[in-house]
Amino acid sequence: MIMTVSGGVIALPAIASTVESLQTLQSRVQQQAAQYYQGAKAKKTNISVNALDSRLQLRSCVKSLTITLNDPQYNGGNQTALVRCDDEAPWSIYIPLQIALFYEYPVASRNMARGDVVSAGDIQTTLVNSTGQRQGQIDSAVDIIGKSLRRPIRQGEVFRSAQLEMPTVVKRGDLVSILTQVGAISVSSAGTAMSNGKIGEKIRIKNNQSDRVIMAEVIEAGSVRTL
Repeated sequence: MIMTVSGGVIALPAIASTVESLQTLQSRVQQQAAQYYQGAKAKKTNISVNALDSRLQLRSCVKSLTITLNDPQYNGGNQTALVRCDDEAPWSIYIPLQIALFYEYPVASRNMARGDVVSAGDIQTTLVNSTGQRQGQIDSAVDIIGKSLRRPIRQGEVFRSAQLEMPTVVKRGDLVSILTQVGAISVSSAGTAMSNGKIGEKIRIKNNQSDRVIMAEVIEAGSVRTL
């Protein structure tokens, strides 16, 4: 347990009526933390306040206690609450607490291998403790479906942007339709892909009628658009 106390510590023996109740102190910290972390808008919040050393004796505070938490990004995890008494004999104490914030995230419904393309059936939504999670987790299935995996993912693991990419929908040697827009007129011709391509990528395409090699943008499987 990490605990720092300054000022106002009563030397033993002490009169019970002049001593703050440690249980009440912990309860007030718990209540203040619960109110504070409403701002996180989590689906579920677990708060655990460390037990205080029973030998600790603090002067009963005549004025209202001030309880301060400093976690503006609502990261949760291991935090400390600063409790202050500003009486004529002031004291302060840092009380450790642990915060677990749970949010709904799309997770893998099965073990998946590198290169697998994620479908709606590969995703389920569950409550995930965000404490200790690495950054980049994705909170919308729309941003996951249709992407391919850069590395394997385990069942129940959250999806992260760094592990997803657009799938390769055109491979070298594939026959593709080359779409050319001229004003309001759209012209289609046959071509052959000279390299692999993902949606949005620009790759070299050989026009099978003219044998001319051009750059075109991949728009879907089997289709590219001239630049």
